[in-house]
Amino acid sequence: MLDNAGLIAGAFLALRNPEGRGNNLGRVDDLAVRMGRIIRNLSAFARAEPQPADPTDLAQVIGAALEITETRRREAGVQIRLDLPAYPVIAMGGEMRPGQVVANLIAKAVDAVAGRDDARLTVTLRSDPPRITVRDTGSGLANPAEIFDPVYTTKEMGVELGLGLPIDYGIVSGFGRTIRGRNTGEGAEFTVELLPTPQGIAA
Repeated sequence: MLDNAGLIAGAFLALRNPEGRGNNLGRVDDLAVRMGRIIRNLSAFARAEPQPADPTDLAQVIGAALEITETRRREAGVQIRLDLPAYPVIAMGGEMRPGQVVANLIAKAVDAVAGRDDARLTVTLRSDPPRITVRDTGSGLANPAEIFDPVYTTKEMGVELGLGLPIDYGIVSGFGRTIRGRNTGEGAEFTVELLPTPQGIAA
């Protein structure tokens, strides 16, 4: 949310430039709409309300998550590599909740590699089954078997409550699918697996 607010503030400042005014107005409007959708989605999740699991292009989910975390990644000096297929990968689940999960995983990966000489992230999209993987070059997970426990945290004591990954787990489990985390030898890797669309249904 703060990343989006920063992007909007920057766009408003850029409105002073007449040459870019039209483009920036469009960007502010798009981000404002997206922020409203995120707020509604988070409120619905807090109330445990069911959300429509519509067919969604997962490349768009990744794009939205990258936009939300753009300021955080830029300030941390983190390089990102995208490994996306040339064809669309469609899954059930809608855009907002999978996007929330992927944005959280990217944000955690940024925190894990910030300040390192090899601060890199790789986001991979694959089909059969539809899945998104976020891999970092950080120090890895101290206790991979406990990462979805409510009190587990990837940060120092007192920095956070350790609720992000359990919430991600709850969201993905609500779709009837899985989220996994492991160490790769070069850092940590999280994979979100989503439900394929019934044959003949497109986003």
